[in-house]
Amino acid sequence: MLGWLGGIVATSGSGSGSRSRVSVAMSMLIVLAALLVVPALPGEASQRSAFVPPPPPPLSAAAVFVYDATAGVPLFAKDADARLAPASLTKIVTALVVLEHAALDETVTIGPEDIVDETQSRANLIAGDTLTVRNLLVGLLVPSGNDAALALARHVGTGLPGGGEVSAVDRFVAEMNRLVTDRGLQNSSFANPSGLDGDDHYTSARDLAVLTAEAIENPTLAEIMGTSAATLPSALGSAGYPVNTTHDMVLEGTAVAGKTGTTEEAGGCLVTVSLEGGNQVVTVILGAELTTDVQGNRTSDARYPETRELIALLPERYDWIDPSMPNAVPGLPQELSVWDASLSAGGRIPVPRNRVAELGYRLVLGAPAEPGLPVGTVLFTVGSEVLAEQPLVQAALLSAAPLALSEV
Repeated sequence: MLGWLGGIVATSGSGSGSRSRVSVAMSMLIVLAALLVVPALPGEASQRSAFVPPPPPPLSAAAVFVYDATAGVPLFAKDADARLAPASLTKIVTALVVLEHAALDETVTIGPEDIVDETQSRANLIAGDTLTVRNLLVGLLVPSGNDAALALARHVGTGLPGGGEVSAVDRFVAEMNRLVTDRGLQNSSFANPSGLDGDDHYTSARDLAVLTAEAIENPTLAEIMGTSAATLPSALGSAGYPVNTTHDMVLEGTAVAGKTGTTEEAGGCLVTVSLEGGNQVVTVILGAELTTDVQGNRTSDARYPETRELIALLPERYDWIDPSMPNAVPGLPQELSVWDASLSAGGRIPVPRNRVAELGYRLVLGAPAEPGLPVGTVLFTVGSEVLAEQPLVQAALLSAAPLALSEV
């Protein structure tokens, strides 16, 4: 059996049949002769770049980002980093902050300062009532209740540092901005927990896709964002608060989760989570065309037809390939066998249909580990672009004993 290098091993292959790699025999000779880490293919990393998704077809939306959240692959992009008003899509960030600081079974008493008028979306909460954090999250994300947003922000903000002149809601908003900064998101800034327009209140389609991907990893948020209707129990002895989703595609069952947003400045905003190739795909639309009549009734809403068009294009433009299948990525099974490594559960990867023949890989391996533990990464490539990556685990413990030259 081959001995394992003392440091990182990098090998690469291409689905087109051409191969470029540091041979195992040469690697071992270098280790034996110089006891140095082998920097395989030293110029290759700098020549590779992240996959650039194609633009979508012409749409009214100011910005679009379609993202395979399971594989971590962007699929379509239009002005994805533009800073735009997100309206109530803000509430996805509100929910993430709440879950960082509050337990679902904590109770919150609704205050008079939480009540909003009929010009805002609301869950119709009553001052003096008491609801759990979980039920308020339903009121936040299903009917897009600004009253629920204020109640949650006040509850969580009360326990955050920085009291004195700073209100609980303002402390909560500071925590929203801390969260996006910690995630490395540079095109997001929030001024309130509900999504009202403001000069310092903006985000990007790409940032929202990343935040939505994080949200749907949480089973509670994924369930709530996929709920079409519910009744929030009331401690006042009333029948409770019936709430219905504002997302048409969640209501009709063509989306597994979603969130809506509209304001005069933001236009039509929509986050939709659908399934493609077994993966969760997040479609974000910001600034889509909305029209209303003189009475203020909405007469057209481009968010939904444009989202449906994007989702319908996915199987036309991409193949979802399972890299664990024997012939999916030529050469990969044999390479993994050499190093006694195996793919961890990473799901399928979307590959542009016109570039399937370019599908290749690059292994980045570290020192051996106990079976089942992480040991490296495989980068999947199309041409010189890195499309996706998946973790590798040790399949069996390799011998670290050096080979005799006669064995090389």
